[in-house]
Amino acid sequence: MALPPTVGPSAYKNLNQVVLYPGIQTLIDIASPLAGKQAFTLTADVTIPANGAEGVLLSRGGRAGGLTLFIQDKKLQFVYNLGDGTKYAVWSKGALPAGKAQLRVDVHFDAQKKVGQIDLYVNGTQEAKTTFERSIASIYSHEGVNVGFDDLTPVSDSYKVPFAFTGKINKVTLDFEPPQQSYLKK
Repeated sequence: MALPPTVGPSAYKNLNQVVLYPGIQTLIDIASPLAGKQAFTLTADVTIPANGAEGVLLSRGGRAGGLTLFIQDKKLQFVYNLGDGTKYAVWSKGALPAGKAQLRVDVHFDAQKKVGQIDLYVNGTQEAKTTFERSIASIYSHEGVNVGFDDLTPVSDSYKVPFAFTGKINKVTLDFEPPQQSYLKK
């Protein structure tokens, strides 16, 4: 039986929602709002200039495992990297519109079916989804959580660090579904 991740003391332990703002950098993962949380909704409230924008909205971890929500080639993308070469990725169908936008990814687990699902939304419209059968039941101790860029090593092979966001991030909201006991076996 797989064990849930070991998580140290955290100011975010019993919160159902955490709001992060631009400038958050290398928030150590063991104490981050995502530590021990495998089901979550991440919503980036952004403004995209008329000529478009690209870059990381939020990253957690790096090449050795993690997740990243970013814009590249005018498409919203999310990558969940297990660190063993396995990566689950989803991306929006069309180019993102200029102006204010809410960009969202939902990561959920069905403990009975032992499968997870990733859903990607642009302004409330579902753009893509995928399922996965494995997750990481650990933390990414050497790389933390960043808002607006990725540091050290990239979570996704499709960009190079820091891949800073060229639009405006107003805030990134993390919503958690209580309880957080569901997790997938490794």
